[in-house]
Amino acid sequence: MRSSIVVLASLCLVAQFACGELIHGPMSWLSNFYSPSQQSSNSGSSSSSSSSSSSNWSSANTLSSLGQTLHNGYQQLDSGYHNIRTRFEQFLTAYGKNYPLQEIPRRLSLFARSLQIVQDSWRGNQSYALELNEFSDWDDHELRALNGVKMGLKQLHEINATLARPSAVRVRATETIPSFKDWRKSGCLSTPISQDQCGCCWAVSSLGVVEAQNCLINGAGSRLSIQQLIDCSTPSTGYRNDGCNGGWPTEALNYIFRGTETLAREVCYPFKERRQTCQARAMSQRAGCTVSRSSMGLRGFKILKGEDEILYHVAKTGPVVAVIQATQRFILYGRGIFDDPSCRRRPTDVDHGIAIVGYGRENNEDYWIIKNSWGTSWGQGGYGRVRRGKNACSIGHIGWVVL
Repeated sequence: MRSSIVVLASLCLVAQFACGELIHGPMSWLSNFYSPSQQSSNSGSSSSSSSSSSSNWSSANTLSSLGQTLHNGYQQLDSGYHNIRTRFEQFLTAYGKNYPLQEIPRRLSLFARSLQIVQDSWRGNQSYALELNEFSDWDDHELRALNGVKMGLKQLHEINATLARPSAVRVRATETIPSFKDWRKSGCLSTPISQDQCGCCWAVSSLGVVEAQNCLINGAGSRLSIQQLIDCSTPSTGYRNDGCNGGWPTEALNYIFRGTETLAREVCYPFKERRQTCQARAMSQRAGCTVSRSSMGLRGFKILKGEDEILYHVAKTGPVVAVIQATQRFILYGRGIFDDPSCRRRPTDVDHGIAIVGYGRENNEDYWIIKNSWGTSWGQGGYGRVRRGKNACSIGHIGWVVL
């Protein structure tokens, strides 16, 4: 049934495309069937019967050739959209997607747009590759929900104040910074989750770094509740986070270190992809459902200025929370060292929270290793690499380390 629906949707797109290219597009192909002699004949410059006969024969031949050209053109279009249709069917199956009949044409069109972006990216000499993923048939409204960093006057002031202060990193002469670091090898990073259309990247990245640091200090850790941050670090409790509508890492970390004595375990307070009533007090009354902050041995957090400070703490302390501008190319990132030239590189041009979990160098290019919150189909198992040292897509202007 779904295959038949996709076929019908494909035919609609074929017709749309054909009309745009063959009717409203350049008409140079049509002029190929009219020679100057034929144009002269049509203007009445010759009236002999032999010319008329020749003209009639040429017109018939022209119509025949035109018909063949249209036929060939439609064959090529049909072949192209057959390929798109096949890939779309495979895509739907791979990600278990099911849409109502009337939604199929729209989703197929969105998928074709993503496919074009991916294929266009292969033509250039770039350090990264784009790939289709579960977001390849999402519309712009749905894609915006992936980006949950909420900017306001307080956040702008915090960024400006951080960048205005002197660097706090002083590397001693006897101290070395390793050329490569990957905290995934520590066994202290949890599997990347999918936030779906809940804009809670600010919570996922912040809590993920807390989990990792707890594990690095104590030798083991627990998966903590993202839902607690979504439900409880809100304006009603004194924090400027807005659940699935966005937030800011400083507000999340302030709640963790100042707003609560205990953090719920994920297994007791699971992620629901929407904001609910805060259950922190109820969790504290259930045996085995919380971890006391004091038992983790964590002192707090520090806001970092620039890529040098971030590099130092990723090398010496652990993963660091960071923010980035997530463009459409970033959403379709597959592998390699990412740097979208369409990104502005200003400190305030950020809309998505991630964790920096390592760094390295390849083919004379420095890079960060990042952990995302868009599931394991994004990038390489939920992780990616972003160019380091250039504030690529605004990464690295500001960061947060847990101590």
